[in-house]
Amino acid sequence: MKLKKHYNNIFEALEHAEIINSKEYKDYMAKRPKKKKKPPTEAQRAHYARFGMVNRFAGKITEALRVGLESQKYVTHVNTAVKMYMKDAVCGECPNYELDYAKVKIADGQLGSLPIRLAEIILSDVAVLTWRWREVSGGKDESMHQLYVLLYNRTSDSVMFSGFTSQLLDKRAEFAVRPYQKSDEIHCWVFTYSKDLRATSNSQYLKVSIMD
Repeated sequence: MKLKKHYNNIFEALEHAEIINSKEYKDYMAKRPKKKKKPPTEAQRAHYARFGMVNRFAGKITEALRVGLESQKYVTHVNTAVKMYMKDAVCGECPNYELDYAKVKIADGQLGSLPIRLAEIILSDVAVLTWRWREVSGGKDESMHQLYVLLYNRTSDSVMFSGFTSQLLDKRAEFAVRPYQKSDEIHCWVFTYSKDLRATSNSQYLKVSIMD
């Protein structure tokens, strides 16, 4: 018996409810042959493996993505990142897919390229980030732009730091990070953000140096 969308009266609805809640009806439904789901194809399994890996990583760095990526109606920052990473940052063969972290973007670059060069980050008891600011003669004043950093520990699958560190003109930032081991695989990205323009630069991937 199929459920009706509308009933002529309350008695008809109650009668229907009594039938579908009866033991006979439930036994009948349990014995009905169930449609067998087709096993996923190799292409589908590969897609699920890539998507799962990328979605887990993007979910870890949501805090940075909310700042770095422009919001879109009906599309979350994580979904935007997943789409980018699926296209540009996945490498390897199924089922051993990996992310090429150097190709991961965490900021969409509405302000263009990152206006710093020779940036370096060193981890010891704290993280020390230094950079040279590329001033543009006659261009927009970027000195007050905020510098954001994301540090991700792949070994422990955890974010070590994510947030604002300094203004661009400071050329140096020092901040605390979560505990780590010298043997850990750690990745870092930086980008600038202007509250006035409400936009970000492109993110830049940095090689991390770990001190004893």
